[in-house]
Amino acid sequence: MATCKSCSAPVRWVKLLPSGRNAPLDLEPSTSAGNVRLLDERGQTARVLTRAELAEARRNVEPLYSSHFATCVNAASHRKGEELMPVAAKPVMERIAPKVQKIPGGCWLWIGAKDYGGYPIVWLNAGRRGARVHRLMYERYRGPIPEGLTLDHLCRVRSCVNPDHLEPCTAGENARRSPDAPYWKRAAQTHCKRGHAFSESNTLLHHGRRECRACNAQRARERRATCPKAKEHWKR
Repeated sequence: MATCKSCSAPVRWVKLLPSGRNAPLDLEPSTSAGNVRLLDERGQTARVLTRAELAEARRNVEPLYSSHFATCVNAASHRKGEELMPVAAKPVMERIAPKVQKIPGGCWLWIGAKDYGGYPIVWLNAGRRGARVHRLMYERYRGPIPEGLTLDHLCRVRSCVNPDHLEPCTAGENARRSPDAPYWKRAAQTHCKRGHAFSESNTLLHHGRRECRACNAQRARERRATCPKAKEHWKR
C-alpha cells in the first residue's frame, strides 16, 4: 500500500484523464466530499468532475475521492512552499558524491542537474531549495566563502566542483577573468552599433560604461522632432 511521504497516510495512486498525470487520492471515498471519480474497477484511472457532473453525483449519493494534495495535514505548508519535498534519507554530501566524475586534468565534473547557467545544483534536505554544488564543496573542504565574494572557476569549466579549482573573488573580478563575459566583448568594441568610432571626442562615460555621443545626439533630435511640445519647450 502506498503512503504519503509527508504525513504517512495511506493513498491510492491513479492516472488522471485526460492529462495522463499520476496523482494520489485518499484511500477511502466519501459521498459528501471529493470531486474525483474512478473510471475502472481496478481503480487505476480517474477523472476530475466538472461542477455539473459533481452536482449530479452528489444528488445520486455517488462515492467520490479527494485529492490527497488537498486533504494532507501538511497541505497548508505545501501551498506556502514549505517542505515541498520529503526530507532526504541521506545527507546532502552523500548524495553529491555519486554524481561527481573525476577526469584527467584535475576537474571533478558534475553529472547531475544544472541550472540555466550550466552550474551544478542539488536539492537541500530541508525542502525543495536548490544550492550550487561547487559552493557546497568549497565550504566543505576549504571553509566558508567570505561575505560579498563569489567563486571563480580557475579551470573555466562551470560544471567542475573541485574545490582546488575554485577561488573567492568579487563579482567584477570574476567577470573580468572570464573570456566569455560581456565585459570583454564591450571592452573590445571600437565602434558603436551604428558604426561611430569610440574616439576620445565621441565617447561619453555614463555609470562606468561607454556611450556614443553621436548616437545620443541623434536620439535627442528624433525626440524633438516627434514631440508636439518640443518647439515650445526650446523657446523657453
